[in-house]
Amino acid sequence: MGNQTIHVYELKCPECADSLYGASGDRLFVCGSCQNVYCAMDGALMRESLYVASPVHSCTAELLLLPFWRFAVDIHIMDGRGEEVTSRFRTGKLTHAWVAAFYEVRPSFFGNPGLTLTTADVAVEPMLWPADRALQLSGAARREADARAYPRPYISGIIDREKDISNYRIEVSVQPGEFWAVPFDYNPTDRTLTELLTGTVYPAAVVECFDELVTSMP
Repeated sequence: MGNQTIHVYELKCPECADSLYGASGDRLFVCGSCQNVYCAMDGALMRESLYVASPVHSCTAELLLLPFWRFAVDIHIMDGRGEEVTSRFRTGKLTHAWVAAFYEVRPSFFGNPGLTLTTADVAVEPMLWPADRALQLSGAARREADARAYPRPYISGIIDREKDISNYRIEVSVQPGEFWAVPFDYNPTDRTLTELLTGTVYPAAVVECFDELVTSMP
């Protein structure tokens, strides 16, 4: 076996020294007190900017925030002759791709929240989280470098459903990601999650280790 460096992190907020919260597989951790987010990277905790999405739909049960990466994208589609035909595709107008920062369980069966948000191309607005409320966000197991692998296949798949792309070349440039908290309405009775930007309903089982995620929050 080769030499491996093991990094041990003290899960204390570098700014206020309060505890950082997260599930067992998390790579990003939230301070419920000062609302900072830190990414575990090469033995250090690097601060990430956080945006909390303002819900479009009203919450009727229990508000739950789940972590996502949002990437600005630039799409170019060329036909077999090398001519750009992006404007002929509805998908060519997509401006952002969303990737769940939590691990999904069988997204092809339960539904893929990141792919759904990407397809909808939602116009999202950040909200100011109330200072007197702990920021409850957990489950961020994918760092930006992990999430960057998803926008290109997401967009190619969306375009392929719009039109056969066998003879087309698709170029997708992906900008640095933004870390977002997306609001969900959690119904504990039937264990469903309603994503409050598009109104899409998912079973809680789509989120890996959902019960641990919920109990790990402050």
